Amino acid sequence: AAAAATKTLPRAFYTVKKNDTLAGIAKSLLGSTKYKDRFYAVNKALELEFTGDVLQVGMRLRVPKL
Repeated sequence: AAAAATKTLPRAFYTVKKNDTLAGIAKSLLGSTKYKDRFYAVNKALELEFTGDVLQVGMRLRVPKL
């Protein structure tokens, strides 16, 4: 139980910065670009406008759970 309490959990949300991409955010927060599609899927319901892989600075994205 003590080990679970010290485990770092991913943030629930991430605010997009200049030049961010879904792949880059996925790699930075979740460790791999393969989670890019999960980011898109969990944020699709937020009705954000994605232009390909380009994100708008200041967008608040939900971070998917693995």
